[in-house]
Amino acid sequence: MSRTGLDRLAALLMALARRLAPGDEREWLQAMRSEMDCLAEPRLRLRWAAGGLAAAARMRARSRAARFQGLCLAALALITVQDWRNPDPTATFLALVFAPGLLAFAEPRRRWGIGALFGLWLLAVHAAADLWPSLRPHYQRLPLSPAELLEIALLLAIAVPAAQLGALARR
Repeated sequence: MSRTGLDRLAALLMALARRLAPGDEREWLQAMRSEMDCLAEPRLRLRWAAGGLAAAARMRARSRAARFQGLCLAALALITVQDWRNPDPTATFLALVFAPGLLAFAEPRRRWGIGALFGLWLLAVHAAADLWPSLRPHYQRLPLSPAELLEIALLLAIAVPAAQLGALARR
């Protein structure tokens, strides 16, 4: 079979797909490449290769998003544990500056969501502890006063700018 321009383009697309795909999916793309060679028309091979490239891009995006979500959950869990174990808010404030800043540095397009998530997290956790006393940290014996809830709400004013600064540092 002679190689046409469409065949060369299809081979190039499959090579790009193979590079783009996460490591554990490359074998699957090699099988797609073998199936592509069985198609009779160059136009069909090109469409097949374009579909393989699109599938590889989706796999890569899902893989990256899953890792990022895991990092966010781990950071939130560490901040919560630290906040529950230590009545001194200094370490919590530092964590609420550095965690969103570093995560927004890694994913600048998500900076607003990261800042809001981290800023609202402890407010939600402490509000839940007020509703269910068994969830309160050991150092908090009484329900939070409105002033204390306002202080926790101000954490939003720390986390959102931290995420913005992290994203700006990336540029």
